[in-house]
Amino acid sequence: MILLISVDLDPGLAALRPLGGFSILHVSTSTSTSTHASRSSLRLPTLAQAYARGCGDATPDVHVQVGEDPLAFRVQKVAAALRAPETRVAASVAHQGLAARLWSVTLGCAALYGGVPDLAPALLRWDPDAGAPDDLWLAEVRPLPGDVATIAEVVLHGHLAPWRRPCTPATASRPACCGGTRPPRWPAPAANWTAGPAATAVGTPPPAPAP
Repeated sequence: MILLISVDLDPGLAALRPLGGFSILHVSTSTSTSTHASRSSLRLPTLAQAYARGCGDATPDVHVQVGEDPLAFRVQKVAAALRAPETRVAASVAHQGLAARLWSVTLGCAALYGGVPDLAPALLRWDPDAGAPDDLWLAEVRPLPGDVATIAEVVLHGHLAPWRRPCTPATASRPACCGGTRPPRWPAPAANWTAGPAATAVGTPPPAPAP
């Protein structure tokens, strides 16, 4: 569960714009967004809908429409651009591309605002045929704290895990394939670091040698 707190996020996330494409996030309710673009974004599927539908048939010989299966469409688009020899390669690259977008937005907000927007899949509309920054549209800005636990909940558990589940059967790949060559290792929080062999075993730096 994520608790909403008061964080000073402006309605259009304007502070992200100087960072460039991957860090920009369009907000449908922002006054800086054109009415036509905002209305057009409402026709896009949400990421929640995309995750629920799964990858379906993402093989190159089956043409998939955006509305039918957004994930499969994106995987096909990436496969065609890269001339990927295997569908699972395109699925992995597509997964990492969306991950980069979500991390860029979330970490950019955490650094600039001290908080992050709620990026729940149901709030994010996605155009799998577009590139950054026109691929993602946030319905509204709901502020969340910018701590590590919340950021992990928003990106890792809210998006990356749901993508991997539907894509794995369709691409005949291991779950780790969609996340890169190996699963990420997260170090223990600094506050929990303790010296000794047990701490070293979980990734904590070993104690300095005696002089």
